Amino acid sequence: MTARDSGLRKNFVRSMLDYDPITGILRWKVNRTRGVKAGDRAGCKGKGDYWVVTLLGRQYQAHRICWLHATGSMPRDQLDHINGDKLDNRLSNLREADPSGNQQNIPLYRDNQTGVVGVRKSRMKWRALLIHRGVRYDGGTHETKERAVEAYLALKAKHHSFSPSPRG
Repeated sequence: MTARDSGLRKNFVRSMLDYDPITGILRWKVNRTRGVKAGDRAGCKGKGDYWVVTLLGRQYQAHRICWLHATGSMPRDQLDHINGDKLDNRLSNLREADPSGNQQNIPLYRDNQTGVVGVRKSRMKWRALLIHRGVRYDGGTHETKERAVEAYLALKAKHHSFSPSPRG
């Protein structure tokens, strides 16, 4: 359990909230202040585009509360939204991950010019690069973007435990 999750226990969370693992939505079981009634959706969009819920006077990321509610324990480290949608808290869209694993399916950066994660234009050719746990792996320079994508996916299969396909 991380410091940000301290104080939350499954019994308390389950007494306050219902969680639907199919929809990913948390609903209040109890009436709250400011007109929030039992049955209302809990939380709101917070920092970093994550859904957040206030409990015990603190804001918690809803996906961590959903995980606790569904599994009975907080995630050991980070939770990854498999489809990349930070608001999609369905149990089937959440998985435990270390920081490196959580970075595997980040969205494309705004300045990405190839439309593919891990592939960049290098002069007149295409280069495949992968960074995993702080180590840079070079997949080489290729004549076509497709060959560079293949090289990147080969690096990803070798070094990562799960390998979502690149966007593009």
